[in-house]
Amino acid sequence: MVSGGLQDLESGVSKRWAWTAGNDTSLGLLDFLNMALRQVAVQRPDCYSITESIRLEKGMLQKIPKISVHGSKSDAVALCELTRNMGSDGKTPGSAILCSHKDVTMAWTHPGVVVPRKKPREIDNYMYDRAANPNIYYVFPAVPNDAATTPVYVECTYYAQPPEITSQNDTFPISIGYVQAVVHHMLGMVLSMDNQSKLNAELADYHRAQFQHCMDVKLQVDLRLPKANNSIGV
Repeated sequence: MVSGGLQDLESGVSKRWAWTAGNDTSLGLLDFLNMALRQVAVQRPDCYSITESIRLEKGMLQKIPKISVHGSKSDAVALCELTRNMGSDGKTPGSAILCSHKDVTMAWTHPGVVVPRKKPREIDNYMYDRAANPNIYYVFPAVPNDAATTPVYVECTYYAQPPEITSQNDTFPISIGYVQAVVHHMLGMVLSMDNQSKLNAELADYHRAQFQHCMDVKLQVDLRLPKANNSIGV
């Protein structure tokens, strides 16, 4: 689609934009594709989400999933939700984890306040406010101090950067609903660098505008879909 838009597929026309760059500092279409995926993720972090068991840190304060700390597949850019407990092995489904308001839950930690527990070493509630700090969240009750030797796992859904595409055989990593936006972003980037004529600059502006239009339409459609309640600040 991109090569066609650049007229790089026409008979008798020399192909100016290769799929991959050469040994110099030039850029290939693959570079522009990954740039477009990153830009989509900036506007819509939910374009690439992962649901898996992660290991919690001790205490109430938790950092969003990181490969090196929580055993996650990717480093998160934002949290979506905690769903349920997953035991000390990360494979044993337990009770559900409910989203709660931070002020209410923090009140439960005051001396003299007794809160009924579901099961020992299980998380009952989590609190996350992306507007306040997208990199942390809280759990209740606090994860015991011996979590290093007796882990506490939960099932978590989080947003991550889409994996880079390295080959034409790689699967498109985000929803197919973003394909048109990605194409427009790539064309806008390529044409803005291809300054052979004033027409290219005008076409670049057109494709950049179309990219944003596609993103806005996708957002409006998604906002009409039913969503579960959570504590994410929007």
